[in-house]
Amino acid sequence: MKKFYAYQAVALVTASLVGSVSPVVAGGYEAKLWNSDSVGEALAGSSVKEGDVTTITRNPASALGFMNKRYDVGVSSAIVLPKIKFKNKGSTAANGRVTPGNNGGDAGKDAFVPAAYLAWNMNNNWKFGLAVTSPWGLKTEYKREWVGRYHALNSEMKTVNITPAVAYKVNDQLAIGGGVQIQYMDVKLSRAIDFGGVMNPILQARGVPGAFLFPLQDPARQGEIGLKGDRWGYGWNLGLAYRITKALRVGLNYNSHINHKLAGKAKFSFPGAPANNPLAPAVINQAYQLVNNGVKANARFQEQGIKANIKTPERVNFGAAWDFHSQWTLLGEVNYTHWKRMKEIAIMFPLTGTADRTPMKWKDTFSYHVGLNWRPSEEWTFRTGYAFDPTPARDNYRIPNVPDQDRHWAALGATWSPAAAKGLSLSINYAHEFVRKAKSNLRPTGDNVLRGNLIGSHKGNVNIVTAGLKYSF
Repeated sequence: MKKFYAYQAVALVTASLVGSVSPVVAGGYEAKLWNSDSVGEALAGSSVKEGDVTTITRNPASALGFMNKRYDVGVSSAIVLPKIKFKNKGSTAANGRVTPGNNGGDAGKDAFVPAAYLAWNMNNNWKFGLAVTSPWGLKTEYKREWVGRYHALNSEMKTVNITPAVAYKVNDQLAIGGGVQIQYMDVKLSRAIDFGGVMNPILQARGVPGAFLFPLQDPARQGEIGLKGDRWGYGWNLGLAYRITKALRVGLNYNSHINHKLAGKAKFSFPGAPANNPLAPAVINQAYQLVNNGVKANARFQEQGIKANIKTPERVNFGAAWDFHSQWTLLGEVNYTHWKRMKEIAIMFPLTGTADRTPMKWKDTFSYHVGLNWRPSEEWTFRTGYAFDPTPARDNYRIPNVPDQDRHWAALGATWSPAAAKGLSLSINYAHEFVRKAKSNLRPTGDNVLRGNLIGSHKGNVNIVTAGLKYSF
């Protein structure tokens, strides 16, 4: 009966997770919110937390291999409060003229990110676990009149990751584990389109004098494109946990990449029809009207299906925990992320055989984390941590959808395990991310030249508040 209620609880939380995940930009597009306690330790030691059900996705070997109770369940939630503000420093249209528009306001949007976990100690050696998390995500939103509107307006990525895992306790020192990742990804993107720039080549072909061509990036000749795609993808992870001594433990985990072959739709909005200009010859007004109608009739700008491949990066994390005192534990972790997979964003339009490509050219990263736990009594644990999390983005390819830059974490938190409720623990944790100023020096060429040059900088920070509940029985 206890087993039934445990599964039922996870199922209910899973249902709410699917409907409410809205992650925020953090370290590329990785939402580093694995569990509540890890946030309070600046993500240190999450691959070496023995018997902690909420670290299944970080290392199933340590999370499950050395668990003592028959069942463990856990839930956590994070409230993410970001600020992202752009400062224009000379953005221009393709013809070199200054781009009209504002700085876009605060592009960071608050998010609520829950997670749920379950573990079952089948026998002395075999353990089973299940985690439902949101490992990847972003959400930025700029004002429609901002100078970078031809690059990005609204961007959102949501993921739900279901990870069934199993671990085998080889002996009292060593455990191995692995899991399957069943991951759903939903992506929405929108940006403005400079239809004036689209119309001008057609007008020129009709012999219209240059004086009557539309100015580039004219809000009166502006439309929008909205892209939406989703798909399920599959991957795996593998980990091991080893007790070097009674007081010193290490953990190693590998997460595979997941290839999401997204499919969805593109929708367009168009500017209004141009009014007749009494100072222009009739042929000019007629040409304007024909072109405007021609753009709407063009197959390129019809509602249509789209395809895109997004490969999440492989990750390797190595952690260590040292109980250097009966009340103190030092935690450390190094994470490697293979961001080089993110070479470009390519949206394919099968109807017309065309593609919308945005170069990214991200680089691989190593992040470094250190944490400290203090247990003054059986009921209380206090923690703190620091991390350095470098960006994969390069200045010349930093798009406003993901204005990521190097960040430093400062974190603290506490867990209460009331003596009156054996097996129950409640935790609350907080982290502040100090984000370096992110320079943008986008100078598109080729098919993207009409987006104009986005020159300026993003400045931001992130506050994260998390709460977690675990119960062992």
